[in-house]
Amino acid sequence: MRINTGAALSPSDVVGRGRVIAQLWRDLDNQSVVLNAERRMGKTSLIKKMCAESPTDVIALYRDLENIQTPEAFLEAILADLDEWLSTQRRAKEWLWNIWGAIGGTQVRSIGKLPPAQQRDWELSLKTILAETAQALDGRLVFFWDEIPLMLDNMKRGKNGAAVAMQVLSALRAIRHDDKAKSIRMVFTGSIGMHHILTELRGKGLNHPAINDMLSKLLPPLSEEDAVNLVTALLAGANIPVSGSKAQEIAASVDNIPFYIQHLATGVRDHQSGADAALVNIPELRYKLLYSPQDPLYLRHYRERIEIYYAKKEQETAFHILDALAHEQPLLADTLLNRVKLKAQKTKELSLFEILELLEQDLYIERSARGYQFQRNFIRDAWKALRNIA
Repeated sequence: MRINTGAALSPSDVVGRGRVIAQLWRDLDNQSVVLNAERRMGKTSLIKKMCAESPTDVIALYRDLENIQTPEAFLEAILADLDEWLSTQRRAKEWLWNIWGAIGGTQVRSIGKLPPAQQRDWELSLKTILAETAQALDGRLVFFWDEIPLMLDNMKRGKNGAAVAMQVLSALRAIRHDDKAKSIRMVFTGSIGMHHILTELRGKGLNHPAINDMLSKLLPPLSEEDAVNLVTALLAGANIPVSGSKAQEIAASVDNIPFYIQHLATGVRDHQSGADAALVNIPELRYKLLYSPQDPLYLRHYRERIEIYYAKKEQETAFHILDALAHEQPLLADTLLNRVKLKAQKTKELSLFEILELLEQDLYIERSARGYQFQRNFIRDAWKALRNIA
């Protein structure tokens, strides 16, 4: 297997996800899914693999929504994906043309942009198209929508504001509850959590059970066995033999996260003193990844996400919490509150628990009977690097 430190993986190069994928297909038999994961856990690669290798009775359509700015553009993207799938399968599309005509679309050689009059009725058009599509196609139709939180964020920043973002979520929920569209499933993923979007919408008075009918799933790191197999395969592809214990050390040093494994394997392959010298000192390679000024893993994302999506007062408390846990963990809530108060005396217990909940949802930290701690050792050490904590 060739080392890949950022380019899109081919479905055949996604390893160790068979059990997760099988469970997701079982989940999708019953309901739609919100797939959560830390950054670089492999969400996009996983859902692309699911689309490429979907069961014979499933029509799986993938779309990255990051650059979608309006509901009309979202609707046009759905139509384009249906049109492309039908063309690829050489399936007749008279029914799609009929739907297109019914919502006022102009019949050109392919599905195009909605006329201005129909753009104003995008919600009715969206519901009509998906309900009619469900009736026209055999089997399950699954939309894999990547970066849907970013699309909603784009919409709420647009001229029509947050109400449009909530309207889109409401329309999609209505479709999931429409008997005519019961064969349709949706998979939401994104690099920021849906909870940030929903919290901001609620803050603007827009309270709606937008995704409470969807199953929330967490994508874990690779299992130890699969992570070791990935290390072995990557280094074998670079003609570097590695023992099982050394492969286990490499995988464990980055918490079995595949993207970080790829970068460590690159460090072994490209080490200036050769692979043998690199394999002797994996902690040194790990340190360079954490402290490189080029930040090849884009670890500053963990700081920037708080600065972008947390309110000003929340940011300060979040930083103090993570700094305290970077110094020592686990910490019980009372102890953690006292540590935070050393930095910000006016911190209230209720405020602390609200930020702890946010940090849990964003997968920075986890809690147990022993207290709170970082969810991943690698992310804890990344936070130390970002905040210059010894």
